[in-house]
Amino acid sequence: MMKYALVNPEEFTHPIGAFCLGWFAFSSILVGEIINLINVQTKKDVAAAITGFLGFKVIIDLPTSYMNSLDDLPVKGAVGKIEKKNRRKDQFR
Repeated sequence: MMKYALVNPEEFTHPIGAFCLGWFAFSSILVGEIINLINVQTKKDVAAAITGFLGFKVIIDLPTSYMNSLDDLPVKGAVGKIEKKNRRKDQFR
């Protein structure tokens, strides 16, 4: 998202906000993975490490599952839908 906001700022009404939103998502995933690695290092056997990874994955995916369950959320309508453009293929035709 950050690269898309940098390369195509004209497709956003607020490209700085789109970039910041991508940065927040990236940094939260990075911090979550660091915390997960620190947590797994305290485990004594493989089964406990795998259980820790799976439990942490469920916790990280909880907001996504919640957002997908709400159909009438006003934020979804405000974001809109982005269409994929294959500019490179169109140039060679």
